[in-house]
Amino acid sequence: MIASGTKIKFLAVGILLLGLAACMGIEGEASMQVWLDAPLDGRTFSEGETVLLHTHARDVNGAGIDQIHYYANDRLLAIGEADASLPLVHSFFGWNPSEAGTYEVYTKAISVNGGSAESAHVNITITDLQQATSEVLSVEGSATSTTTEKPLTPTPTITQVTSTLTITPVTPTLTPSPTWTNTKPPPEVFLYAKDTSLNAGECTTLTWESANTNRLTLNDLPVSNYSGSTRVCPVTNITYTLTGYYSGGTVSDSVTIRVNYNFPAQQFSVYAGISITGGHGGIHHIGDTLQICYYFDSDNYIFEFRDYSPASIGQNGTTGPYNILAQGTMFDSQNVCKNYTLVAPAGYEAFQFRIKRPSEGGEVLVDIAELWIYVLP
Repeated sequence: MIASGTKIKFLAVGILLLGLAACMGIEGEASMQVWLDAPLDGRTFSEGETVLLHTHARDVNGAGIDQIHYYANDRLLAIGEADASLPLVHSFFGWNPSEAGTYEVYTKAISVNGGSAESAHVNITITDLQQATSEVLSVEGSATSTTTEKPLTPTPTITQVTSTLTITPVTPTLTPSPTWTNTKPPPEVFLYAKDTSLNAGECTTLTWESANTNRLTLNDLPVSNYSGSTRVCPVTNITYTLTGYYSGGTVSDSVTIRVNYNFPAQQFSVYAGISITGGHGGIHHIGDTLQICYYFDSDNYIFEFRDYSPASIGQNGTTGPYNILAQGTMFDSQNVCKNYTLVAPAGYEAFQFRIKRPSEGGEVLVDIAELWIYVLP
C-alpha cells in the first residue's frame, strides 16, 4: 500500500511535468496535421468502381511534408509525392479494390525530417450485385373430430361413430423479391494551381484528378490522362477550367491565375520627352505597330535614343541588349514621330532617351527620359 504522502508527491511531479510540456509548444510529429477528405465514413461502393482517396496535410513548425501514404486495412496501397515547400499539400489516389468487403482506410503524412501523422480512419463497404428472390407459400389445415358414445348396457348396443374432418383453405401469401438499385458514385473533378499569382514571365504547375468520368478537357482542349499535371506560363490573367464528361452531363472545376506586371516608374527630363501608343505600362503583342514620338531641345547636349529588348532593372538602372533608334545634336522642340513594329523576343521593353554632355574624357550622362511596355507573343 502506498502512503498518502507518497501519492501527493506523485501528483505534484505529474503536474510539474504537464506544465513543462505545455511550455514547450507544438513540436515534432505533434505539429503535423493530416485530413482524409474523401471517402466519407460509412460510404458504400459497388465492386469495380474507383474509390477516390483525397487528403490534405500540413507541417506547422517543421520542414514540410514530402510524402503521403495510403492504407486500407493497414496495408500500404500507394505512396504520393508532395512538394515540401508548400504550406498545405493536397494528394489524390484512385483505388480499385479487388474484392468485396469492408475496408478501413486512412492516410499518413511523412515529413522531410522523417516525422509522420495519421488521418482519421474511415470505414467503407465494397458490395457485389446479386439478386435475391424469396417466396413464402403457407398452407394451413385444421381438423375437428366428434365422437358420440352411449354407456354400456347388459345387452350390448353398437352405436355408429361419425368423424368429421373440416379443411380450411388458405390463400398463399407471396413476398415480393427485393429490388437492388445499382447506385454509382457521382463523377468528380479537382483542379489546383501551385501558384495563383505570378509576375509576368513566370510559370506554375496545374494538377488535376478525376473519378467516374468518360473524358476530360482543360479549357476545351482534350486531356489524355484522368490525373496528372502540366506546366503553364500565362501572360495575362486567365481562368483554367477542367471539365469531366459522363453519361448524365458534365462536372467542372476552375482556378484563376493572375499575372502581375511590375513596371518601374516612368522617368521624365526637362530636355526631352517620349510618348508611345498605349503609354507607359502598355501591353502589346509581337507584330503590333506603334507610334513613338520624342523631342529634344538643348544647345549644350547631345542625345541617344535606345530601345532595350528584353529589358530589366539592374543596380545602375535599365539593362539588357539594345538598339539605337536615333542620336545626334540639337533639333527643335517639335515632336518627331515614327512608326515602330514590335518584334521578338516577348517580355519587358524599355525606350530610353539619354541626354549627354560632351567632354574631353568622353560623354557624361546628364539626364534620362524613359518609358516601359510589355510585349506578349
